This record gives sequence, structure tokens and C-alpha cells, in this order.
Amino acid sequence: MSAQSSSITALISSAIAAGGVQGYIAISVIGNMIPAPGLSSVLCVTAGVYYGTLWGSVYNLISAVLGAVLALAACRMFLRPVIMRALSSYEAKLNSLNKAMAADGVSIVLLLRLSPMFPFPLTTLLLSLTTIDQFSHMWTTAVGLIPGTVAFVYGGAAGADMASGEMGWGNTIVTVIGVIASVVATRKIGKIASQALEKAETSD
Repeated sequence: MSAQSSSITALISSAIAAGGVQGYIAISVIGNMIPAPGLSSVLCVTAGVYYGTLWGSVYNLISAVLGAVLALAACRMFLRPVIMRALSSYEAKLNSLNKAMAADGVSIVLLLRLSPMFPFPLTTLLLSLTTIDQFSHMWTTAVGLIPGTVAFVYGGAAGADMASGEMGWGNTIVTVIGVIASVVATRKIGKIASQALEKAETSD
């Protein structure tokens, strides 16, 4: 684990120690609004360590969706003019994206959230420049995040169980196989989503 990941994990642990589930959700909402590499993954794994696969996934999904909703609203209210000026050279691509959103925005947001190629906070920032409505953005984000969230949270929960030494060899082997299967499935889903996005861009 890198020094940066260790520092982030320590910060999340402090938030949990101070506020329990509410502390985790609060720090995770903020974390999912910050475009820092790997931060969303660390939040997922930490949720698994503290709350197990089921509740860790639930808490992480709630906080990620809340973070995305707040980030989309904030970008549209305060940052959109600045971002549009900064991306003025990509105006044609942004116009194409908006046309695609008008035609089938729900499918595009769902694919963006499923694909690991697009960092979560940066995708939210990009979506703030489109015409997608907040409700559609919210539910497609929630659905699109499920595969990746469960895989990473499960990995964290399994790692915590193995580290505690309470698992027998049989359960450890099954758990490792489960983690690998989850990661492979998530990557497969992400690859399909990425290919669908590339196909949509080419046809556009």
C-alpha cells in the first residue's frame, strides 16, 4: 500500500471512529467529489473492512451517489462557465456529447458509470456540462456503480477476514476465488461498457 493510500485509509478510519457510519458516509461523500486517483477504490475497500460486503456496499453506494449528485449540482451552479472556457477547444466534442445525451442520455450515463476507463469524479464533472437531468443522473449512477462497488467492498471484507486469522484454509481458498471472480466479472462488464461507448462515439 502506498503512503498516499495509507494516509487516506487513516483519515477514513478517523472519520469512522469519530462518527461511525455517519462519519464514513460523510467522508465518502466528500471523497467521491474529489478527482483524486484511486480514492473511490480506497473508500470501497475500507467500507468492506469495517462493515462487510452487504452493508459496506450499501453505505458506499449511498455516499457515492450523494457525492455525484452534489458535485453535479455544484459544477452546474458555480463552475460550468469556467470549465466551458477551459474546454473551449473541445466544443465540437461537447456538442456531440450533448446530442447523444438528448437521444439516449440514460444509456450513456449508465455505460460511463460501468466503465472503469472513466474516473468517477471526472465523469461527474463532464456530465455537468451536458443536459442530463439530475434524477436520471442519480439512478443511472447508482445502478452503474453496483458491480464495481460490490467487487471492491467484497475484496476489503475478505482481506479483513483473512487478516484476522479467523478463517480456515478452506474458507480462505473460497474467498480468494470469490474475490478473483468478482474482479474478473467487473473488468468484463467494464470492457463491454467501454466498447459500447466507443461504438456509440464512432457512429456519432
